[in-house]
This record gives sequence, C-alpha cells and structure tokens, in this order.
Amino acid sequence: KLDALLEVAGESVQAANQAAVLLERLLKFKFEGAAAGLMVTLGETLERASRYSAELQRATLATRMQPVGRLFQKFPRLVRELAKALGKDVELNIEGAATEV
Repeated sequence: KLDALLEVAGESVQAANQAAVLLERLLKFKFEGAAAGLMVTLGETLERASRYSAELQRATLATRMQPVGRLFQKFPRLVRELAKALGKDVELNIEGAATEV
C-alpha cells in the first residue's frame, strides 16, 4: 500500500513539473486582458500544486523511515548471552537509536 502511495506521489510531482513546462511555453505567447490574468492565476495554481505534490512525496517517504534502534532491539540479549557463553565481561552501548533509516 505504501509503495502504491509513493508511486502516485511521484506521478503527481512529475505531472506538476510537466504542467509547469507547458505553462512556460504558453507564456511565450502574448496574452492580453482577461487571458493574461488567467495565465497568472494558472501559474500560481500550478506552483501550489507542485508544492503540495512534493510535500506529499516527502511525507510518504518519511512514513517509510524507521528508527535504527528497532534493528538493534535484540542486541542486548544476544550480547549478554554471548558474553555469558564466553565467560567475558562486555558492555554494549547503542547510540543514535532514534536515527531514522
């Protein structure tokens, strides 16, 4: 489900970028009166859509991120058991467990 959301977000960003390119091409023509005002409004709307699409993509990618501490949850027990089996004293320090990957 997350992959599908990421794909839609990516397609949305791509569509907004293509629309911006088309707007640039349209702006090379001379527009007067109401048409000129509509072109300005269209440009502002496309810019907003592009920002929202990019934010959606960033937010979707962020949902995939997980704290690295989750990967190391079982390490303390593993190290303790290994130390006991080897008759060694060890100390395990895990820093940066909140860092997302």
